Amino acid sequence: MAANNNNNNVSNKVLDNQLQLNIPTFHPKCGQLVTLSSNRRTATRSFAAQEFNHGLVFSNTPLPDNQIFEVKIDKKIDSWSGSIEVGVTACDPDTLENPLPSSATELRRGTWIMSGNSILKDGRSIHENYGAVDLDKLDECD
Repeated sequence: MAANNNNNNVSNKVLDNQLQLNIPTFHPKCGQLVTLSSNRRTATRSFAAQEFNHGLVFSNTPLPDNQIFEVKIDKKIDSWSGSIEVGVTACDPDTLENPLPSSATELRRGTWIMSGNSILKDGRSIHENYGAVDLDKLDECD
């Protein structure tokens, strides 16, 4: 049991250092089918081939104005016709009730989401065929 506590202490120190250096990490509150790495820099979907919902993740801290963020797809499965949804929200994950909504499109307060090639604001589509990139067409390492 002492070795486990030492591992937790090391993980907490690494996470504290990342936060001090402004290295982005995920918020600990996440979807029911998400597992975060010990340093909270990688999110993995459990049962991705069987279930496409319950994969929400949030940044650990609010994004500063004009901050650019990047999402990298390490592994992709072809079981679903839907896509990854990427966006920003004014929702504080700590104030959201458990369980979290099943998808990003269910977040309603100050949320902008790109799903496929559509833009949604507070869960409602406001622009179709947006931009040159369709999130449904992304592949591993994109």
